[in-house]
Amino acid sequence: LVQLSSGTPQEARDTETWARGISASYIDGAILASPARIATPTCTFLLAGERSAFEASEPALRILAPSLRYLGEQVGAASALDCAILSMVVGWMLGTDHGVRVAETEELLDEFAELAAAVAPRIVEHVAHITSVVQGDSYMDPQATVKTWAAATQHIRQQAIDAGINDEFPTLAADLFRRTVDAGYGDEDAVALVKMLRNESVRAANNLAPGR
Repeated sequence: LVQLSSGTPQEARDTETWARGISASYIDGAILASPARIATPTCTFLLAGERSAFEASEPALRILAPSLRYLGEQVGAASALDCAILSMVVGWMLGTDHGVRVAETEELLDEFAELAAAVAPRIVEHVAHITSVVQGDSYMDPQATVKTWAAATQHIRQQAIDAGINDEFPTLAADLFRRTVDAGYGDEDAVALVKMLRNESVRAANNLAPGR
């Protein structure tokens, strides 16, 4: 059984348990492509689960996606990576949509489009910087600090308020960076926001623990 619908890692693990209960091999997958790109060279499938099941289904899957990324036997891996990529894309979409509203207020849409196209490659490159900082725990050699970005997001929020446009996105961003400063990471690389998110997740989990 190969499942390619979007889902969560826990749903993948639950489905694998169910599949094993009916003596079926199970592969969980995620499609990194729009419908029009299925069966084209730009289509990628993320796949996880029993290696033997993947090898058995690989020829058929390659008809739909020339690029297959098998992530191993931890069946939640494909859904987890899909959620991570979707998170990045959704953040980009929200930021771009808000940027359009900012540019509209000053009649600068053409200029915004031109500059955004020039900046986009550097944003893509920054993903490697973020993961490198997290993996190397190297937050104390910042290109830009949490405090710098806290101030920048507050400026974006204030512009929205002044212009009378929706300020939900910059308010969320400003709040996240403020909480990171409050957690004591203000002078570290802006990537330290990840540390704040990690710490809050741990506290939330502890609060849900039995006996609390």
